[in-house]
Amino acid sequence: MLQYVKKIKAYTSKIDPWWSIIFVPIWQEILFRYLPYKYIYLPLGRFWEVGIITNLIFAGVHWYMGKWFMVWSFFWGMV
Repeated sequence: MLQYVKKIKAYTSKIDPWWSIIFVPIWQEILFRYLPYKYIYLPLGRFWEVGIITNLIFAGVHWYMGKWFMVWSFFWGMV
């Protein structure tokens, strides 16, 4: 998994700061808000369950930044 992260960093370092400032937030909003809303929340109608599960996944994606950042990203994902 760490090798995969290094490959992504090697690729994205070439397009920084555009990647960090513009593309990552757009992809995160699509992946963690729009898609779960459209394909899970609308058919099932479980607002809190979808929000908590997607934010746990969102926080888990940030595991390599440390456990405090995971807690921080979960909190701000819920906000």
